[in-house]
Amino acid sequence: MTIKDDLWPVAIYDLGLSSNEFGRLTFRQFDHLVKRFSISIDRQEFRVAKLCSSIYNASGTKKLDKTEFSPEDFLPKKEIEQGNLLKKVEALNRMFGGLDNRKN
Repeated sequence: MTIKDDLWPVAIYDLGLSSNEFGRLTFRQFDHLVKRFSISIDRQEFRVAKLCSSIYNASGTKKLDKTEFSPEDFLPKKEIEQGNLLKKVEALNRMFGGLDNRKN
């Protein structure tokens, strides 16, 4: 399995590109599209979180410390999965012909 095989589903399913459009993209162009997509998802999540906090606060519900809810209370916690990140970096390194100096 190649890095292109890993990226193809993202291009087709998440970004809505055709196979031909994906095939014509440079890695840099693809990376920019994925970053924009991520920003769009973050904005959507924030809108929903803001709505949730507004509903809770309007109903009179308070947190245990008696403060009002904020949108951040409803946002998913984003943690970097180190193992997954390492695999992606290793795949990119191989794709661009880099050497793995850890094995020397």
